[in-house]
Amino acid sequence: MLLTALRTLGFKGLCSAQRFADVLALAQAEAQGLLRLMEEQGLAEATPRGFRLTPEGRDRLERELEQERTRLDPSSVAGAYREFLEINSTFKRIVTDHQLAADDVRAGERALRRLRRLHAQAMAVARRAEQAVPRLSGYGARFDRAMTAVEAGDARYWASPLVDSYHSIWFELHEELLRAEGRSRPGEAAAGRAD
Repeated sequence: MLLTALRTLGFKGLCSAQRFADVLALAQAEAQGLLRLMEEQGLAEATPRGFRLTPEGRDRLERELEQERTRLDPSSVAGAYREFLEINSTFKRIVTDHQLAADDVRAGERALRRLRRLHAQAMAVARRAEQAVPRLSGYGARFDRAMTAVEAGDARYWASPLVDSYHSIWFELHEELLRAEGRSRPGEAAAGRAD
């Protein structure tokens, strides 16, 4: 749980206790206890705008990720990453089309239908990622929560960085798989896979 908590703060930069609880699917009291423990260990600090990792927390995160990587099956991780890449471009096009359709109801509905179809594939990728990297077990539930919010008409859950949006979750899963594979975003960008 510590690695997942560190990774969450690492991704979010600044994170409220409520958002931390939501991402990790924890009760508020449990999330606050975990954040306090991280503070006591010098891994996180509270600021007026939320919690963030300390330099010690960032160092610990890096060490924990490297240790985790040594325990993973490279072929399983590669398979999960390959499946992710198979739908990555489609997902990005859907999000772009939704953003461009801001005032076009029909185009927005088309983008939503396409996201519904892609959601089943995203769930399969999340399951494959969890098999490869067990710590990633929460991604399927996060995608489901974001999809439910999108279906309910909350446009923030398409791509806003201020909520646990579908796009934010997608980005984080991409980063997780890159790291598990021992790849970097600059290297992937050079290969045309990290945009």
